[in-house]
Amino acid sequence: MFCGSCGQEVTNQDKFCGSCGAAVPQDILEGGILEGQNTPGKREFIPESVTQVIETVNQISETAQVPIQREVTVKTSMSKKSKVVIGVVVVIALMLYGGYQFARSKFIIVSPFLLQQKFTMAIKSRDMTTLSSLLDSESSDLKNSNSLAAFKTSLTDDVMASYLQKLQQEVDQVQSRNAYASTSDHGWLTIKQKSTWLGKSWVLHIASVGVKAKPIAQDTVAFSIGNLKSADGEIAHLWPSSYAFKGTVSNDYAKQDVSGNVSFLDQLGNIQAYGAYDDSLDMSGYITSNLTLNVPDSISNPQVLINSKAISIPNNGINISPAPSTGTLELKGTVLGVSIDEKEPFDTPNIDLSNLMNKGIAKHALAVIYNAQSSEYKAYNDGNASELTNADPNGSYYTQNASYINGFTAPPSKQVLQKVIVDPQSVQISNNTISIQDSEYSNNSSDAVNMTYSLQQGPSKKEWWVTQAFSSYQTVNDPTGNFTKSS
Repeated sequence: MFCGSCGQEVTNQDKFCGSCGAAVPQDILEGGILEGQNTPGKREFIPESVTQVIETVNQISETAQVPIQREVTVKTSMSKKSKVVIGVVVVIALMLYGGYQFARSKFIIVSPFLLQQKFTMAIKSRDMTTLSSLLDSESSDLKNSNSLAAFKTSLTDDVMASYLQKLQQEVDQVQSRNAYASTSDHGWLTIKQKSTWLGKSWVLHIASVGVKAKPIAQDTVAFSIGNLKSADGEIAHLWPSSYAFKGTVSNDYAKQDVSGNVSFLDQLGNIQAYGAYDDSLDMSGYITSNLTLNVPDSISNPQVLINSKAISIPNNGINISPAPSTGTLELKGTVLGVSIDEKEPFDTPNIDLSNLMNKGIAKHALAVIYNAQSSEYKAYNDGNASELTNADPNGSYYTQNASYINGFTAPPSKQVLQKVIVDPQSVQISNNTISIQDSEYSNNSSDAVNMTYSLQQGPSKKEWWVTQAFSSYQTVNDPTGNFTKSS
C-alpha cells in the first residue's frame, strides 16, 4: 500500500510514512487504498502525483537492471619514427633559442655602461678588432685595416686619455637623460642605440678626419702615415689622434725626405660628428735646402739651367726648395749684343746670377781688352797709330793713344805685352756701358799697370770695343786663372 500524502510505499506495520512523515491509517488493508475512495480498480484510485512517482520508480528499476555502456579509449604505443621527429624538433628549437641568446650576449650591448667597459678594455689592450666592432655603420671607413693599424701605432697615453674622457662624458649625458635617451648629435665621439634583429644595441660613432698637405709652388708633395699613402696630397679615413708621418718634397731639380708629427688632440673641440675635417700639413717648414735665383736686368733672353735642366724664372725671381746641394748652374743670354754662356758648379744655397753674368762679361771683356792692348803695343813699336784695333775711333782711348804714337819715336827695343788680368767682381753696367778693371804686365817692368776700361757695343751690334781707359790703383789677382790671358 502507499502513503496517501506522498505516495511512498508503506506497510501495515508503519505508523508513519518514511518519506514525508505523515501518519499511516491503520484501517488500510494490505494492498488497499485509503478509506473513503471507492473506484473500479486500485490504481485508478491512486492520486496522480503518486502515480507519477510510481512510474519514475519503475523506470529507475528498469535502468538499474541494464548495464551502463562506457566508452573505453585504448592506448596505442607511439612509433619510433614519430619519437625521433619530435626529438629532433625539440633539439633544433633548443639550439635556436640557445644560439639566439648567445648571439645577443655576443653582439648586443644592452647599456652604455657595458659599451664603456668594452671600449675601455679594448683601447687599453690595443684590441683593434673589438674597437672596430663597437663602431656604427657611419664609421665604417675607420674599420679599414690600414686605418686601424695607424691608430694602433698612435695610441699613446694622451690619446687614450682623450678617448676615455670623451666617452665618460657621453655616458654621463645618457645617464642624466634618464636611462636610454639619445645622446647629442655633435662632437667627435658619440654613443647611440641602433635596432637589430637581435634587439637594440649601443654603439659608438667616431668622426673620421684627414690630413691634407699644403701645396708648395714648383714642388710635388707626398706623405704617408703607416701604410696609408697620400692621394692628391691627402690622407683620409683617420681616427682622431696624433700621427707620425713621413714624406717627400720634390721638384725637377731636387728631392728631400721629411718627417714629423700631425696631431688632432688640440683640435678635438672643432671636430663635428659628421662631415669632413682636414688638418693642413705644411711641409715647407721641414725643408732644409733652397736656392734663390734672380735674373739681372742687364741680360736679354736669359736661360737658366740647373744640372742641365732649364728653369723658368719670373721677373721677381724664384726660390727653389728643396734645392740640390751640389750641381752645375748655367746662365745663357746676351749683354749689349754679345752672347754669353757661363757655367759653374755650386755648393751654396744662394747664388747671385749677376755674379755669374759678370763672370761671363769679364771673360769676353778680357779678350777685347787683350786684343786692344796687343794692338796698342804693336802700334807703339811700329810708330803707326792705324794699327790700333778693338777701339772706338771716336773714343778717348783711341784718340789719346793715336796722338801719342804720332809724336812718339819708336823705342830701340820693342815692348811686349805679357799678360792681362781682369776682375769680374769689378764689372758694372750703366747707360749701355760696361766698366771693368784690369792689371797688365809687360817686359818693361815687373810692376803691373792697373787700368779701368769702358766698353760699349760696336758697329756690328754683336761685339764690344774699348771707348775709354783710366789708371787704377788696385792690382787684380786671379787665383783661378779663368780671367787671365797671356801672350
